[in-house]
Amino acid sequence: MTATTTIARAAGWACAAALAGLPAVAGAESGGRQLYAEPSPLISLISRAAEMPEDARLDLAHLIIDAVAAAYESELDQILIEPQQRASDQRRVASWSRATAQLLAELRSAQADLLTAENLMLRTDPQGQILLLIDGRAVWASWPRLSAQTRLERQVAAQFCARHACPRDDDEEAPGLQVIDAAPRQGHWTLSQHNPPTWESEAGVRCEFADFSDRSSKEASCRSLVADLENLASALRTTMRRGTRIDWPSLSLRAEMSDGLHGFTVNPQGDYITVFVPALASHPIDWRETRRWLQAHLDDRHEPATIRRVQAPGG
Repeated sequence: MTATTTIARAAGWACAAALAGLPAVAGAESGGRQLYAEPSPLISLISRAAEMPEDARLDLAHLIIDAVAAAYESELDQILIEPQQRASDQRRVASWSRATAQLLAELRSAQADLLTAENLMLRTDPQGQILLLIDGRAVWASWPRLSAQTRLERQVAAQFCARHACPRDDDEEAPGLQVIDAAPRQGHWTLSQHNPPTWESEAGVRCEFADFSDRSSKEASCRSLVADLENLASALRTTMRRGTRIDWPSLSLRAEMSDGLHGFTVNPQGDYITVFVPALASHPIDWRETRRWLQAHLDDRHEPATIRRVQAPGG
């Protein structure tokens, strides 16, 4: 097959989603310079796709197309069950639905072509859009929501790295891949008569809870916080290596960025970094304790810190 087909460039589909009434995501606070942006682990993988064995490269392409198609199917299902009050809204939704159904058919056709492909290449453009060349057919794989892109790309990268050998945390040539290590964080529960149940990671991160019910869910939530803290620490370490001094009293969470990342102010001038830390951003956190743990961790010191404290029964 030599014909070239362009599928779902991000800008066009973002506009279509907006016309259909899909919600927008607020941008970050203004002021200060962006010092660091966490790289996408999926983009990092694609940059090394030419070095991969053929079966690994084929699997990565399958995972990408399948994830993009699933994201659009989810959007289509959601928009079709939401009642539209105005006739103009109904027309926009109908138009978007037809275009999305056509897109899905083309994505699934491209996925089927992978089964017999003789030549497969994966590329990205300067804006991070993903291009698959399947026997000369160009397939642009773009996500329906920019706000979900970071999460979905990490999921695809994690799936791939669960099946194939991927660079590890200490691989300086593969930025971004250190954040997809799915190995469980080790830790233990502490129960005492006069203190709330507490789960503590081996790195000293503690989470308090009002009771010991549903402990597996509570342990999982604390593990998510630990993973995010490690990710934030990695971003701060990279920023420091580039010559920026972290002013620890100034370290604070900013507004969510438009691409699903979160901003952290690192000095009084308002300079910031952007990192994917959904658990840290959505749970009540003791940031004074968090700053203390991060500073000790980056100094290679073990210093336990209770970053989540009891808020209310069931918390």
